[in-house]
Amino acid sequence: MKLIFALLLTLTVQALAAQTIETTTDLPTIARLSAAQGRVLILYVSRPSCPYCAQLEKDVLLPLLKDHDLMAQVTLRELSWTSAVITGFDKHQHSAAEVIAAWDIVGTPTLLFLDGSGHEIAERMAGYPSADFYWYYLEEAIKKAQTTLVNQQSAR
Repeated sequence: MKLIFALLLTLTVQALAAQTIETTTDLPTIARLSAAQGRVLILYVSRPSCPYCAQLEKDVLLPLLKDHDLMAQVTLRELSWTSAVITGFDKHQHSAAEVIAAWDIVGTPTLLFLDGSGHEIAERMAGYPSADFYWYYLEEAIKKAQTTLVNQQSAR
């Protein structure tokens, strides 16, 4: 019995540790679905070799996935600079670098707060200096984006 419990505990810990941020290759679809659920799309722009991206994931984004209150307000998706083909908001296929360049993003990590049409509805968060005040600014950006999204939906 102890062996079964230990095995289940190990599998549970591994599953939690293996939690990852979902990637996206179809921006219009995920943005529409997110807005239809009343959620802001947070698009996390990253690069595989970016040490600041790895630290942001460890300190903020992976814990965010476990925060049920915040995740009820947002959909988090990753867009890697090195992704091959992405469906952009113009519904055409582009390289990830082209899509990222259209937003004038020059560095990683960058968080974009998007509505169902792909428009930024809160100030983007570029860079990651430390976790010190990052959570505060992230929560403020989510609140602003959520308010804008609700106002957009009320106006329709």
